[in-house]
Amino acid sequence: MEYRIQVRGHVSPRVARHFPGFEADPHDAVTDLIGAVEDQAALFAVMERARDLGLDVVEVVPLAPA
Repeated sequence: MEYRIQVRGHVSPRVARHFPGFEADPHDAVTDLIGAVEDQAALFAVMERARDLGLDVVEVVPLAPA
């Protein structure tokens, strides 16, 4: 399943490297991290990584398949 994880502020390329398989799309005052995860455990691991890096998660949205 693909997700859009929106975090407050702009994520630097250095920080974005901590999210392999995710594309960082900065705009306005947020950055969208868009990528696929295998299951709920993998999603929680991404969320924990964001927390560990001090990122403020605004929203997590599953994206509909194309």
